[in-house]
Amino acid sequence: MLAEWRRLTDSDFHLLSGFLRVTQRVAGDYPCLGDPDCGCRHELAQCDDTRWVARCQCGVGGCAPAWLAPSDLIIHELDAAGFGGAVARALGFGPPDSAAVLYAAPKMWPVGTYAATRSAVYLGIFPSEAELFANVEGLMASRPEPFILLTPTTGLRSAAVDSFLARAHCGLVPLASCLAGDGRGILRVTSPIEPVLKRFAGEVAQARNMGPLLEGIHREIAALRDDPRGLPAPQPAIDQGEAQRIFAVLTKLRTETGVRKAPLHTVFEYMVMQGISGEETARKCKCAPSLISARVKTLKERFGMSVGQLHNYASAINEMKTAVKGDRRRGRKSGQAEDFERLELGAAENDEQEGDGDGAGGEKEEDAP
Repeated sequence: MLAEWRRLTDSDFHLLSGFLRVTQRVAGDYPCLGDPDCGCRHELAQCDDTRWVARCQCGVGGCAPAWLAPSDLIIHELDAAGFGGAVARALGFGPPDSAAVLYAAPKMWPVGTYAATRSAVYLGIFPSEAELFANVEGLMASRPEPFILLTPTTGLRSAAVDSFLARAHCGLVPLASCLAGDGRGILRVTSPIEPVLKRFAGEVAQARNMGPLLEGIHREIAALRDDPRGLPAPQPAIDQGEAQRIFAVLTKLRTETGVRKAPLHTVFEYMVMQGISGEETARKCKCAPSLISARVKTLKERFGMSVGQLHNYASAINEMKTAVKGDRRRGRKSGQAEDFERLELGAAENDEQEGDGDGAGGEKEEDAP
């Protein structure tokens, strides 16, 4: 909604407003606009054809109701390609060779071309580090050429990300470090990016000179795939007894009630089974990141290991869930399989009721089990 875009962009809203498109979707809740805000999403109630009211349900911030018109609830989306094109022109890049977004990299938009190396320039907007890795890998699988990646901020930058992008021969330009508005809605360069482009051009030249060597390596990899005897030995199997213990604890978590926001089994599903970040889990659960941190701490206490260690058992847990459901289909000889599936379906229904919106809700830290 426009209220959220204004809060997210603050004084830079005028730079984005011309690139926001009206959608056919209407919000199901409303952000807190208090100062300070309570952190939760406010419940909407329709008063008549021309008025809605948004009320806080958490009771933490003492927020006043917000009276809204139907137009206030319309969801707007960013014209990423249009905005990226304006950014690329401001930085001196030429037009893109193609405006098509790749299916394998849906959060990366081709917005320009770096003439010196004839390299594509992309705008990437990623909600998590995992999304950055997945999109860059998808792009490289389809177009294995060096490229320049523009990102809004340095928020996802880390040693792991820098190393990953270096292996992909990617030049990274965080826009917040080199662009700003001039007060009239026009982008201006605040810091030169020539040092980044110079390093990128040197890496591109080196990569292209190594073309024949890389082709030889690719042939060797293909030969290994054709001859399984040349492949590395498989990793040892995980401890099945430990996997069964984890599965039993997870089954018990699904029976626990009384926690409405971000229940432990839901956080386990997102962070362990799906491998998404705590920040993205908070958005999916519509709660504050601090609450997810509390849930992660509780999960570590319940299972006796960290989320990263639990993730190693994700495949084994999936296999056990499949086996339990298979036992149920083979005759329901015991009530265990049926009970587990009922609990799993109940958890899924609860997750749907909580919603997968992008807003962050709030729940007091002391509510964590």
